[in-house]
Order: sequence, then C-alpha cells, then structure tokens
Amino acid sequence: MINIKESRLYDLLPTNLRDDKDIVAAALAIDKSTNSINSLIEKLNFRSNPEIQDDYILDALAADMHVDYYDKSFSPEIKRKIIDNSMILHTLKGTPGSVERALATVNLDGVIQEWWEYDGDPYHFQVEIEPFTTINFQQVNKLINEYKNLRSWFDGFIISFRETIILSQKTYHFEVPYQICNTFETDEISGMNVNGNLTLESLVYEFDVGYLSCNNFYTGEVF
Repeated sequence: MINIKESRLYDLLPTNLRDDKDIVAAALAIDKSTNSINSLIEKLNFRSNPEIQDDYILDALAADMHVDYYDKSFSPEIKRKIIDNSMILHTLKGTPGSVERALATVNLDGVIQEWWEYDGDPYHFQVEIEPFTTINFQQVNKLINEYKNLRSWFDGFIISFRETIILSQKTYHFEVPYQICNTFETDEISGMNVNGNLTLESLVYEFDVGYLSCNNFYTGEVF
C-alpha cells in the first residue's frame, strides 16, 4: 500500500528524466508543496485530533462541541483535556464522578466528600485535595458548580495531611541594645570603685512565627 505522506514525485521519475535539471527541480518543488498540504490533513479532522490543534482552533472547537465549561485563559494542555472529556462529562453531569473528572481536566486531584461523611448539612459536599495544591479558586469554583448536582451545595475545599506533621518549638536568643540612663561606672577599671544608679528600660518585642497547619484546614470562607 502506498503511503501518500511518504511518497514523492521525484521517486516516480524514470531514470532518463532524473538527468533533466528542470524536471528534477519541478518534481522537488511539487514534493515540497505536497508535504506542506499533507501536514494539514490530520488537522482537518478537528474532533479526533485536539492534541495537535492550534490554540485558536481549540477555542472554536470547544464552541462547536458546546463544551459545558470552558475558559479561553486555560492553557492549551487543559483546553485539550476538557475537549477530550467533554462528551463523557456531559453524560455524567450531576454526579460526584463528573465533578472529580472535571477537576482532573484542570490538573487538580480532588475527592468528593458527601455531607454524611463529614457531618455536614444535607445535600452539601466538599472536595478533599492534597496539601500544597495550587488552585485558581474562581475558575475551579465555576467548574464545580457547572458539573455538580443542581440540588447540591458546595461547601469548599478541605486539605488533609495524611502524614504526621511535626512542629518544632524553639527559643531564639538575640542581643537587644539598651540605653544607659544616669551615670554608670565600673570598678573593673583600675583605681575606680564608684557606686551609681543604673536604670534599664524593659521592653517586650512581638513578632509572627509561621507554623504549618496540621490535621484539617478548611478554606470554604474563600467563596
């Protein structure tokens, strides 16, 4: 079987014509033009090949496929994932599975917790995510509300540390200069033994120390 992508007009020329520089040049020019056209053939099948489409084609493709939630500010990688999963997401829409799958399209590993699993209000749910996860709250909140059940209420994210977090309490000592009030002399100086009054001002310094969160950290107030 002839593969049109790999075939060249030059290869089909008989030996006697390959000695003609004009014919060879024409054949090579046609081959170059044909290769350029062949490179676009796969892109013509838009829906089957989102992974090779340009960014502006992805935007048009999402509109054509009526993707439920789409943001043009998404990276091309995320756009391709959303388009690839749009059909199955639409089929599962309204289920916990659709929310988790939608979160995966934006590279967020989230697990749904129903209200009875954390003693929440009826028909409420929250999403458990790994610590130190970077989130665009505005986009993700819209994504969740698009694919959740209409009767359900999203309480927010919960971050669970699955490993033991050890907080180390330390004492720090540092020098603080004090002003000397009145007169102060020391008997350590040869020939001196003078009593004087010494007044020291006592000050308290406060500063913030950042500690890691342990157990559960709830961010529902963000919304």
